[in-house]
Amino acid sequence: MRVRDDLEAGRIPQPPDGDRLTLLRAVNAFLTHKKHQVETGELSGRSFGLYYTTCEQLLRHLGKTVFVEQIRPDDLLRYRRRMAGELHADGQCLRSCRQIANHLGLPEQNKDTHWAAP
Repeated sequence: MRVRDDLEAGRIPQPPDGDRLTLLRAVNAFLTHKKHQVETGELSGRSFGLYYTTCEQLLRHLGKTVFVEQIRPDDLLRYRRRMAGELHADGQCLRSCRQIANHLGLPEQNKDTHWAAP
């Protein structure tokens, strides 16, 4: 039924939910990679802490169960604005967001999505 609905709507059928990558799974893989870098001396514990906090905030903002392929540049722009305003994030924190987004394969930011500090 799901596949037929997608085909009739002119969309490419999506894989079953169990095969799709959630933001939580992607973030956990990213943090595991960064933890390994701390263990090998490639990354400081302070930087890991920043990544961890940023990932927690990203999960709170977008949701743990959102599928990575559903995240759009506008979602990231709203998150970036929230970080810059409400959370008073500095340039280093915003750069960590960009690195996380790139690592997770999140969609390319459009021309209005600037990850540098405001």
